[in-house]
Amino acid sequence: MAGDEQFLSWDLADVVAGKPPRDSVWLGPDGLGALQSGLGSINMPLLRLGVKLRAGTAAEQAEAIAAWKGVFAFFQTQWMGSELGSRIYGVWHMLAVASVLGWAQKNSGPDAADLGALAQGWLLHWWCLLKLVEAPDGRLLLVGMRSGGHEPDAGFLEWTWALAMDGPVDHWEAVAKTQKLGLRQNWIYSAALSLKEVLQSSAAPIRNGGDPVALIPHYGLIEPYNIRKTEGGMAVWIEHNKNANTTPVAGSVWTPASLDWLPKNGGNRIRQKFETVDCRPEGGKLVYDSDLQGHQEIALPGGKVLAQIPLPLGSASMPDTPGMPDTPAMPDTPGTPKTPTTPIVSPVETGPSTPPQTPTGRSPQAIAADLLTLGVPKKQVPLRQSLADEVAKLPAGRSPATIAADLGTLGISQGQLDLWHRLQQEVAGLG
Repeated sequence: MAGDEQFLSWDLADVVAGKPPRDSVWLGPDGLGALQSGLGSINMPLLRLGVKLRAGTAAEQAEAIAAWKGVFAFFQTQWMGSELGSRIYGVWHMLAVASVLGWAQKNSGPDAADLGALAQGWLLHWWCLLKLVEAPDGRLLLVGMRSGGHEPDAGFLEWTWALAMDGPVDHWEAVAKTQKLGLRQNWIYSAALSLKEVLQSSAAPIRNGGDPVALIPHYGLIEPYNIRKTEGGMAVWIEHNKNANTTPVAGSVWTPASLDWLPKNGGNRIRQKFETVDCRPEGGKLVYDSDLQGHQEIALPGGKVLAQIPLPLGSASMPDTPGMPDTPAMPDTPGTPKTPTTPIVSPVETGPSTPPQTPTGRSPQAIAADLLTLGVPKKQVPLRQSLADEVAKLPAGRSPATIAADLGTLGISQGQLDLWHRLQQEVAGLG
């Protein structure tokens, strides 16, 4: 860890523990342009904004609140941006967002309510994804950008997961000790313990047995995520790289006998070079081709396919895999789109003082009526009704940004995705 990272990370650990930051690095440029372009660090702007929200002056705090609203709106279209699934920085993202939720839980007013709802949505996506990639032995098969050049061993990821899930924390701490990770000397350990109640409250829907497929917010991803579970094990992969800073870990395959990664052991340490990657199931194998690290492959687990989960839900599908006679047909949705279908949601301020209109001129009441036509799981019918009621009453009540974020958590059938996306945009446009 070098440069501003080492200062910003400990600054965040300080402020979530109720102490002043140990230096002034957090007062530097926010770096949000690089975050949204994908051409720069994402973790550092999040750390900096997390510190500013808690340690800044009133004016700096107002800037941080506005910036976080914009960041969360961006993450609804590209969750984690170009650091999607990072095994190096994913926990950093999570703790920065958890610091926002912790701040919101201790404050009142519309800004706190908005940021609390937006941060909870982001964190719910994180916990749902980790549940989906959790192997039977507790290992997390997280793959993604900015992950290469490091052994993908168990460590901080599994430990923070156990902390949030009220799981075997001591076990994963012992694992980290055998690997000499210096867990207790790391800022992650300090920050996560300070935020323990926040982590556990945000993870409660999953910890209490909720279905991650039903609960995961329908956010866009910069690259589709693929999860396959069979009688013989499980596999997780992304097809392509989207980050030019650090190479990805593109695939993982777990069986009761082994856990393997593509590239092998996380690959070579390659920085500041864009790696062109193609990772896909082919002939009963998970195949990886890289212009920098060559050709590699791992046998896919055999047996009947128990679950196939493409993320974002409803916007990607996995191809048929020849050579696996026990594998049933894949979903009917043809092709894998290269861009997410979740709509772009612009940053939204609190409700205006006059009845709002969408860019199409539709009233809140008309939008609410359409919202009630969405087919949702039975257990989400009350939520659908509640959201429709809130929309109809705008500009009173919660901000459109918060309502739109909650609308994104509804489980929608394939045939209504376009309507659902349009309604999210219209609700957000009521701000």
